[in-house]
Amino acid sequence: MTGDDANLFGFVHGGVILQMVEEAGVILTTRYCNAPSQREHPHFQPSVTALARVERTDFHKPLKVGQVAQVHGEVLFTSPHSIKVRVEVWAEDVFKGTKQLTNQAVLWYVAFSTTPPHPVAQVPQITSPHDQGIHQKELLDYQTLLKARKERSTICEEFEDLSYQVKPQTPAYSESQSIQIVHPSKCTPHMFCRGGWTMYWMDECAGVAAAKHCGSMVVTLGLDAIDFTGRVKMGSVVECTARAVFTSAKTLLLKVIVDVYQMGVEDPLVDKVRAAEAYFRFVALDKEMRARSMPQLKLVTEKEKETFEKYRLEYEAQKHNIMRFSGS
Repeated sequence: MTGDDANLFGFVHGGVILQMVEEAGVILTTRYCNAPSQREHPHFQPSVTALARVERTDFHKPLKVGQVAQVHGEVLFTSPHSIKVRVEVWAEDVFKGTKQLTNQAVLWYVAFSTTPPHPVAQVPQITSPHDQGIHQKELLDYQTLLKARKERSTICEEFEDLSYQVKPQTPAYSESQSIQIVHPSKCTPHMFCRGGWTMYWMDECAGVAAAKHCGSMVVTLGLDAIDFTGRVKMGSVVECTARAVFTSAKTLLLKVIVDVYQMGVEDPLVDKVRAAEAYFRFVALDKEMRARSMPQLKLVTEKEKETFEKYRLEYEAQKHNIMRFSGS
C-alpha cells in the first residue's frame, strides 16, 4: 500500500479497504458464474455481478502504508439469483515475514446478464457443500434475510428535518452531506456505479460527521450492514448524508444514506430514489492515538430520542451475546 491510500495517521483509509473488499468479491463471484464447468450448461449465459448487500465488516487491525495487502475470498452460499461470500484482508510485513488479519466482511452479490438490458441472471448452485450443517445454517440465514427485506417498507425512511438551533454534540451539528456526479472512472464496463466506490464515499462522509462530533481524530471501527437497493447509472447526481444516531462509552454509530436524483423530472430534489443505506461505527483517538471516551449525543427531538433508544437496545443485546459466547 502506498501514501496515496493513507489517512492522516499513515494507516490505509477505511474506504480504500472497502473498495478492495468489494472488488475482490466482484472478481470472485463473476469468476464463479462464468467458470468453465458452467459454460458446458445448455442454458449458460455470460454474466457479471453487482454488490447487493454487505452483512457486516469488521476492522480488526490497521493496515499500514508499506505493508502488502492480501485479499482472500470464499463463496459461502448460493441462491437462484445471488451469491454470499466472505472476504478477508491480511497485512503482510515483508521485512519481518509476519502476517495478520486486518479486516473481514460478508457480502451478497446479484448476477446480471451481460446482454442489454442486463436482466437478473441465474446463479449456478453449489452442487456439493463440504459441510451440510453449515449449508443448512446459510439457507436458514438466507430465508431470514428474505423475510426481513419483505417486511421492510418500500418507502425509504428520510432523515428528520432538524430546524432547531444547532449546538455542539447534537445530531444536526455533526451532520455531513456530499453531492457528486457519477463519472465513468467510478463505473463498471457496463456504466453502473461500482459498489466499492459508493462504500468509499459513504465511509468518507461518515468520517467527516464523526470528526465533527468528536472534535478529534477518528477511525472506522466497522460497519454493521449496507443495503444496495438500486443500481446507479453513469451521469447520475447522487447525494450522501451521514448523521449520528447513537453513542456508547467508546463508540459512535452513524446512519449513512445515498440518494439518486431523478434528472429530467419536474423537481429532482423531491423525486429522489434511495440507492444505499448503512451504519458505520467509529472510535475517537487522543493525541497518543489511543481510543478515548466518546462525547455523548445531546438529543433534542422526540424522534432523536426514540432512534437513540432503539440502537441502545441493539447495542446492549450485541454486548450481551458477545459476553455470553466468550464465557461459554
